[in-house]
Amino acid sequence: MVKLCYDSNKYNTIPASMEERHFLNMKNQMTPTASVFADTRPPKKLALLNDLTGYGRCSLTVALPVISQLGVQCCPVPTAVFSNHTGYPTWHMTDCTPELTDYLAAWKELDFSFDGILTSFLGNQAQAELIRQFLADFKRENTLYILDPAMGDNGRAYATCGGDIQESMRSLVSLADVVTPNVTEACILTGTPWRPDFSQKELVTLAQKLLSMGPKQVVITGIPRKSFIGNLCMTDKKHLTESISSSEEYHIPEEKQVSLLRTRRVSKSRHGTGDLFSAILAAELVKAPSPANAPFPSQEALTAAVKKASGFVRKCLLVSDACFLPEPEGVCFEKILYQLR
Repeated sequence: MVKLCYDSNKYNTIPASMEERHFLNMKNQMTPTASVFADTRPPKKLALLNDLTGYGRCSLTVALPVISQLGVQCCPVPTAVFSNHTGYPTWHMTDCTPELTDYLAAWKELDFSFDGILTSFLGNQAQAELIRQFLADFKRENTLYILDPAMGDNGRAYATCGGDIQESMRSLVSLADVVTPNVTEACILTGTPWRPDFSQKELVTLAQKLLSMGPKQVVITGIPRKSFIGNLCMTDKKHLTESISSSEEYHIPEEKQVSLLRTRRVSKSRHGTGDLFSAILAAELVKAPSPANAPFPSQEALTAAVKKASGFVRKCLLVSDACFLPEPEGVCFEKILYQLR
């Protein structure tokens, strides 16, 4: 039985001298897996506030294994528990809001800290206030806040996302470092009428509108482009304060960097692809070094994370089709999770 010493101030297990020697012996003996010991720094920590769905491969059910596979510690805060996702004809939801005050009070008392915070689905307006309090309690100067505003798709808001939830989500955009809406959600957030065929110029303007709401980086995801799916990435190094008119002439100011990345379409859209994408993106951004004097990743780091996320989603879609997986069951990521590095 291995005996461990504890530092009660840091809540971390620390090897006693005998165990430390045992560890070094193991390191010397395990030459085939020596890379495991190459980086002795503890993993980055990512707090994830989202719902937990029992069936249908989405939300925390997807994010936990994916974020862990990428070498980041995922610390979940379940905002709601669903029997299955709302794409099925019937479902049951348990609202976790009443439990979260005490849940998070324990974290605060223990003085936990996080390198990143990812929030997504809101079950009600009260949860938006809870997220604002969470940010006040746990977001430090170098903590990256990523908002995946799960509200709708294909031009329509989800059944659970009424006007009050939409307004609450807009209030969180101003607090985020990175926002990752799909085209429908970008339209809802900015009050832009949705169309299935936005031009690149119009998408750039849409991203600029989002940046004017407060975040430093925007990724508009799932842009349909004939045989491709696009993701538009924009970084604003000089924080925008001016509002942008929808009639503004197409122009990208020098302080902004923009990229439109394309991934070849291989299948129809499936439930859970957005959660899979945002989990990979968040884990990669938390690990990425930030530029000097900027508490958020570079445009290069952002585009690299988007490429990794979209590439893995594409592979999962191919596997899902090969397995003849029914669409509501989402993407079959389990078979190739080991390939995610």
